[in-house]
Amino acid sequence: MSQAIFRRFSTLELLKVAETRFASHTLVLRRLVKVKQALRLMVIDDVWTVWRQSNTERAIKVKSVILDDIWWAKVAYLLSFTEPILSMIRYTDTDNACIGEIYDGIDSMLEKIRDIIQQKEQDPEEKFYSEVKNVIMRRWNKMTTPLHLLAYALNPKFYSSEILALPGRQKPYDDHEVASGAKAAFRRLFPDPDVTSAVRCEMTLFVSSSNSSMGEIDATLDRYKMPPCMWWCAHGHDAKWLRPVAIKILSQVASNSSAERNWSTYSFIHSVKRNKLASKKAEDLVYVHSNLRILSHKSEAYVRGPNKLWDIEPETSDFDASAATLSQLSLLGIDEEESGSFAEGRESGASGSGDVGASAVHGDDYEEI
Repeated sequence: MSQAIFRRFSTLELLKVAETRFASHTLVLRRLVKVKQALRLMVIDDVWTVWRQSNTERAIKVKSVILDDIWWAKVAYLLSFTEPILSMIRYTDTDNACIGEIYDGIDSMLEKIRDIIQQKEQDPEEKFYSEVKNVIMRRWNKMTTPLHLLAYALNPKFYSSEILALPGRQKPYDDHEVASGAKAAFRRLFPDPDVTSAVRCEMTLFVSSSNSSMGEIDATLDRYKMPPCMWWCAHGHDAKWLRPVAIKILSQVASNSSAERNWSTYSFIHSVKRNKLASKKAEDLVYVHSNLRILSHKSEAYVRGPNKLWDIEPETSDFDASAATLSQLSLLGIDEEESGSFAEGRESGASGSGDVGASAVHGDDYEEI
């Protein structure tokens, strides 16, 4: 009954927390904000008032929370300073080669969170920001490796004049932590001390942009405009040891999302009804399906026509994948593989189990179809 009353005022469904999806609590709160007015109209509606279960302790508590402006203000504040975190997670949760952006992205994310919290808290001691930062840094220190630092140090974008002209920016290799991590990675990649020494010399040429193909005018201009791997292919001829390493590292994805999506594809092919497939045939079908999906991104129909961007969230179907930036990539659904087909609405007949018809969180906000 409560679900029916709610649907009279909202075209969007509620979402519920899914334990297997990260950031699902944040997505639930975002959806609540979107349907805030519908929820308020629901609890003050005459039908709600005469509903026999509206006087229960649980219903009274729900109504008081929905009509509490202070509670909604807290939700808005929480969403504001967690938005940079969610954007960063989404940026890394793609199949793009973005490992060279992670270290700088974490720093930028912390700066945005600090500005948002300081604007709200007006606390010179930054107590709350320190707590938030400690949580983030504990997680970051747990999963970071010298490879992240090396990828950041090898990214030509961060040595361009466009980036260095920004306030507070310096060359990545001028930072002691980045340089130490890069050198540690070099020692791991090149056990021979003589080769390691030669690699450090090539790194110096890259950083200083002097006396090499990496310091030419074209190379300098392309540092900001050209993708990192392409830049090393085009201008890294004088770095015999460093060039192949840079191409390999900077072409890596930042998470195992592609592997997880591969398992999702496998579960779709080898299901309960198709459990007699031989393992070799199932693997071949997964291989074909995954590669057809990748190849479809390069077709004309993927960017034009009624089925364009078929594997991206419907609400962001105008997304330009070829010109993606961190903020644009944050528009992608968290689980891109499922977001193209998951959209629960009143016509689908789907409803939650006990939670006002809430739909499980499988991505960002899904409109009713």
